[in-house]
Amino acid sequence: MVTSDGEFFDRRHAGVNGVSSMVPPPDATGDDQGNPGNPGDTGFLAAGEARRYVRLQRRLARSKKGSNRRKQVVRAMGDLMRRARWRRADFNAQAAHRLTRDYAIVTLEKLNVRAMTASVAPKPDPAAPGAYLANGRAAKAGLNRSILDKGWYGLETALRSKARYTGTDIRIVDPAYTSQT
Repeated sequence: MVTSDGEFFDRRHAGVNGVSSMVPPPDATGDDQGNPGNPGDTGFLAAGEARRYVRLQRRLARSKKGSNRRKQVVRAMGDLMRRARWRRADFNAQAAHRLTRDYAIVTLEKLNVRAMTASVAPKPDPAAPGAYLANGRAAKAGLNRSILDKGWYGLETALRSKARYTGTDIRIVDPAYTSQT
């Protein structure tokens, strides 16, 4: 590919189909990106919905157990999460349709999500028995939430379902050394 300066380069980026493309991704503006716990990645909730969910969590914490108000808050939280589940399923179905329509072979990595999202082991403080040192648990919790929100198994299921109609071969490979070129 030649730039406007006449310089040649061959850099590939993830494209709209989820496969490599010569077009670089747009830069994130940082405006209203993300929820308070994980900026930049709202998952399948819109930014406003993520803020509303945090407010509902606070209301839930203040409400009395067994009250009608608490049931109302739980129902509102469920409505937001239901929309996120629908968006996730819709995204997976659309991505599966595009991939099985355009490619005869689709290869996925067999990722060990349980190991990827395992919690951080506590580090005991040698100076104070019974106390623990900071171990990055909050950051790891945010990463775990982000990994689990993607719904990778749902994408695999959607791909397998679509592949039955298009004849696409779905292959699962060991993830070892796949990041190396």
